[in-house]
Amino acid sequence: MAIAVVLSIVPLASAAGVGGWDHLGDSGTAGTSSLNGAVYSMHATPGALYVGGVFTDAGGNADADRVAAWNGSAWSALSSSTSGIDNGGVFAIATAGTRVFAGGTFLNAGGNPDADFLAVWNGTTWGPFCNAAGAPFGGNVGALQVVGSKLYVGGSFQNAAGLAEADYLLACDLNTGASQVTTLDPAHPFSGPVHTLTADSNGVLYAGGRFNNLENIPAADNLAALDAGGWKAMGSGTGQCGCAIDGFVRALTALGTNVYVGTDVKDIGGVPQADNVVKWNGSGFSAMGSDTSGSGGWFPTSTFVYALAGSGSNVFAAGSFQDANGDPTADNIAWFDGAAWRPVGSNGAGNGPWVANGLALSVFDQHRTDGTPVRLYAGGNFTSVGGDTQAKFAASIPLAELAGPAPVPTPVPTPTPVPTPTPVPTPTPVPTPTPVPTPTPAPDTVRPRISALQLSSTAFRAAGSGRSISASAAGIGTVVTFSLSERGRVRFTVQRATGRRPRWVAVRGSAAVSGRKGRNRVRFRGRMAGRKLRPGNYRLTARARDAARNVSLPKQRPFRIIR
Repeated sequence: MAIAVVLSIVPLASAAGVGGWDHLGDSGTAGTSSLNGAVYSMHATPGALYVGGVFTDAGGNADADRVAAWNGSAWSALSSSTSGIDNGGVFAIATAGTRVFAGGTFLNAGGNPDADFLAVWNGTTWGPFCNAAGAPFGGNVGALQVVGSKLYVGGSFQNAAGLAEADYLLACDLNTGASQVTTLDPAHPFSGPVHTLTADSNGVLYAGGRFNNLENIPAADNLAALDAGGWKAMGSGTGQCGCAIDGFVRALTALGTNVYVGTDVKDIGGVPQADNVVKWNGSGFSAMGSDTSGSGGWFPTSTFVYALAGSGSNVFAAGSFQDANGDPTADNIAWFDGAAWRPVGSNGAGNGPWVANGLALSVFDQHRTDGTPVRLYAGGNFTSVGGDTQAKFAASIPLAELAGPAPVPTPVPTPTPVPTPTPVPTPTPVPTPTPVPTPTPAPDTVRPRISALQLSSTAFRAAGSGRSISASAAGIGTVVTFSLSERGRVRFTVQRATGRRPRWVAVRGSAAVSGRKGRNRVRFRGRMAGRKLRPGNYRLTARARDAARNVSLPKQRPFRIIR
């Protein structure tokens, strides 16, 4: 990825420390540190490693405030003297084409009053993103993920872009900037912060944080997956929440279709070895290694995992822990090699590589021609790594150094030569026609539309048993008819009127049906979440989601349950 504004680039070669780690250049004077503040986020692209935090100088560049780029040998700024992020910190970074997105705790990025908590660098200036009347975000942004043509933004905000259901997560179209909610059930959006996001190779989005009953799914607590069919729980458990992970999820990363989860929780799924970092293969969780005895997890009792990264079969975890598995060098960062956890270097004196927290990780292939290997980069609030006091807040280590020497292959006996047969004349090849390139379809950004929503009866009895929605036209309840502009999934929710001056209160539960383009008909049986509705006044809300995850505007109709 090209960096459109580079105010100064000074060659700053890395230097290996006694513990295997390297510092990332200096500030222009030998023996100094390149960064002057903590690092909270890293994002690798083919041409640059983007680093975010609370620093105000990178590589001696005074304009490299809170976000900068490292190309393997030099730092550059993503700001200028007239357009920068001059307060708060950057806690998440994503890229799309030549644009760089930064999320965090800042206000007025680039001097723009609407660029609060999320901003985009277009090569010239920082500005707001996600369409809204005014600033789209009113709270911190801590996670960013691009999936297809959408940027997903997670954090601790509510009512993003003025959308009542866009709490803690918002989707923004990369082509138009259109802001969209990601949930269908208006009564059960995200109930708490989204702290981390990732996506697998199939384009499934994963969200982790501290929330519960997402979309009224009891097991969708703290961790959930979004595919074309909507949000889904990831596993289940036997505890009170019914969820697999009953605690804060702080880090996610994906390798192919495998997703790795960093959490505060021990014994995930009731497995004693499944502590703090676990693997999800699309259908279930599995432990990653164990302690020496094989009876428990590798991480110590008090462990917080703040960052994950991976390469091939290797997974790296950073956070706050000491002496994992009784190893004095296993502090704050660890490496899973596909079979077991290991320390990652040391301080050169028998302890872990750094003191304080590891807060960001990334594997960065520098794509240089001088044979420089792929490296693991770590950021945090540490002030020395591998015994090198220049390695403040960020450092790197070659992956080849972790892997050790390659095994010597067993020699293969030279086969006895076989006589060469008389060659058969090669026929004259028929020219292959030049293929006509298939045009790339434009992304679908059009909302589906629900129209002509009607109830055959607005006063009816509730069924005593069975489902909420039935395809049959006969039976207790009312026939619901509606038209769709395109095929999609329609979710129905109910609100009840309470008080003399009616206040609408969401009824627990929802029901979804697949709808075809054009006219549709189903029977609503006056039930939600396995219970019949009590007599009273209600209203039914319908929203549709198409295959591209665009969500329609809601349609509502009143009804009354009678005895």
